[in-house]
Amino acid sequence: MKKNQFSKPLLERVPLYLKYLNSIKQKEKRVSATLISQALNLGEVQVRKDLNLLSGSGKPKIGYEIDQLIVNLEEFLGKSKRVKVALIGAGKLGKALYGYGGFEEYGVEVCAAFDTYLTQTEVFRDDKYLYPLELFSDYVRDNDISIGIIAVPESSAQKTADLMVKSGIKAIWNFAPSKLIVPEDILLRNENMAASLAVLASAFKD
Repeated sequence: MKKNQFSKPLLERVPLYLKYLNSIKQKEKRVSATLISQALNLGEVQVRKDLNLLSGSGKPKIGYEIDQLIVNLEEFLGKSKRVKVALIGAGKLGKALYGYGGFEEYGVEVCAAFDTYLTQTEVFRDDKYLYPLELFSDYVRDNDISIGIIAVPESSAQKTADLMVKSGIKAIWNFAPSKLIVPEDILLRNENMAASLAVLASAFKD
C-alpha cells in the first residue's frame, strides 16, 4: 500500500509515536500498545491498529521491540530518503516555513529559499541559505528537488508556478491566494489561510 493511501490522521500520529519511542529507548527495550496509548492519550485500539499496520503485530505480554519499531516507522515516513523541497518567496511567511523544523519529522527537507529581491546568496541560519531567484532552475536540477512551495504575492503566483514546472518540480504547495494552472501530471495543493480563518470566525458571527 502506498503512503498516499493512508489516512491523514495516521500520518499525523506516526511522528508522535516516534517522538515517544525515542524518549524511552534508552531505558526500555520493549513497549506495549497500552503504554503508548496512555502516554499519548490515544485510544489503545487505534494505537494497536496503527502499529500492526506499519510494523506487524506485537507479541502478547511482551509488546513491540522499540528499536525495530522505530526503524519501521522511520521507513514509513521516508526518513532514510528525505524528499527535498525548495521554496520561492522569502518574505515573512516564506521564512517562517523555511525555518520550521517540523517537516523533517515527515521525511521532508526544505533545502533552500529563493526570492527576486536577493542579488546574492545570504545565510538564513545554520546551513540554510537564501538564493536569488535566477539560481532556482539550476538548484532544482542539481539537488534533485521534487516539491516547490509558493509563498509569493498573488500577482506573481502563476509566473512562479510556471517556473517551477519548467524547472522540473513535480508537486507544488501553494500559499498564494490564487488559482493556479498547472499540467495534469503536477500535484497541486492550495493552502488558503484566509479561508481557513474565516471558517473559524464564522462560529462567532451568530
